[in-house]
Amino acid sequence: SLREVIGIRSHFDQVERKEKIISLREHIKELPEQSQKILMLYYIEELRLSEIAQLFNLSDGRISQILSHSIISLRAKFQTSD
Repeated sequence: SLREVIGIRSHFDQVERKEKIISLREHIKELPEQSQKILMLYYIEELRLSEIAQLFNLSDGRISQILSHSIISLRAKFQTSD
């Protein structure tokens, strides 16, 4: 039935999502420690750039650069691992 097909697809989607999360965690661990902390503070703790900048004694612009560089690096690693 259609429900069974949707259920199977939903299960595959969940498995695929979990695999991507595991992969993302592994790739994040490969980043410099400072980048890891900044990503966590920005995306998990939801601090503003200015708040993170104060914690690291860096400018907002530098924090933005580190975030951008980290995202670019993670995207590249995901593309090569697919």
